[in-house]
Amino acid sequence: MTTNSTTDMLGRVLDDLSTMVGTISEEQLTKPTPCRDYDVAALRDHIVGWLETFATGLSDDDGRAPAQPSAVTPTTAENAAQMRDAAARIADAVGRGAADRPLHLGESSVPGEMALSMILFEYVVHGWDLATATGGSWTPADDAVQAALDFAPGMIPDSARGADKSFAAVVEVPAGAPLLDRLVGVAGRDPAWSAS
Repeated sequence: MTTNSTTDMLGRVLDDLSTMVGTISEEQLTKPTPCRDYDVAALRDHIVGWLETFATGLSDDDGRAPAQPSAVTPTTAENAAQMRDAAARIADAVGRGAADRPLHLGESSVPGEMALSMILFEYVVHGWDLATATGGSWTPADDAVQAALDFAPGMIPDSARGADKSFAAVVEVPAGAPLLDRLVGVAGRDPAWSAS
């Protein structure tokens, strides 16, 4: 996979997710989500704050991102605008060579190309989290879902799974399940999750 194709897929995913973030209602903010320990408001803040952080790091000539996610404004219209701005900054940074240098996140560093794949994985999955929690539609293109699914095994080692870890155990899905169901299962989510 090339940097250009990853950037193109990421741009489409972030555009769709920005639109969905902009439609969150006040009543939905306290709803639970499939993402452990996050209600809709916390998930929104995670999505927007970390995207700002990734954009800052990728735009920095030394690839240094803040150690903590950026602060998030409390209105969904502003959140959508923040996301679109961050997505544009990421695309601009990649055009200036960000994929060819490491991205430094606190004490850890990842190659720039890997960082883009990591962001793609995170935002395809979190798009599903948010849509499932709010009743929205989430239909990322198959190429983006497949790229995220291909990247997942290297991103989520067994040591990262467990009750007190970043990811739950893999949720097995039926043979022939849709790509998105397979991806969220690998991410430790149940594709049949419901808030009720």
